[in-house]
Amino acid sequence: MTSLAALAAVTEALGRHGYRIAPDAPLRIDVALTERAAGVDVQALGGGELSPAKSQRLLQDCHDRTHRLALAVYDPARPGVTRVWAEEHHCRGLIAASLPALAEEAVAALALTGPERITERNGKD
Repeated sequence: MTSLAALAAVTEALGRHGYRIAPDAPLRIDVALTERAAGVDVQALGGGELSPAKSQRLLQDCHDRTHRLALAVYDPARPGVTRVWAEEHHCRGLIAASLPALAEEAVAALALTGPERITERNGKD
């Protein structure tokens, strides 16, 4: 899986949500795609959990991996950075198969304000 595939998936999702890509746009969006063992959690410097570890299910015959797509939006008109992400856990699923849904969820989260939103997507590994 390349960063170009992640960028393409995010670009398509942005278009479906009414965003337009332009070379002279004031916003900048960074796209990050990661995969890690699902049993490893990700914590912020202050100790808060950004992505909790997932336990292996009873009788599960393989170890889950976490696919995560993160977007960071920089707007010169606003201080700070807007960060959103989407992630999925898969036993056998490939990150390439997760990418369209991850991009859709991450872009949809850009429009959210207030508390976090958690969505689940079931798939067959």
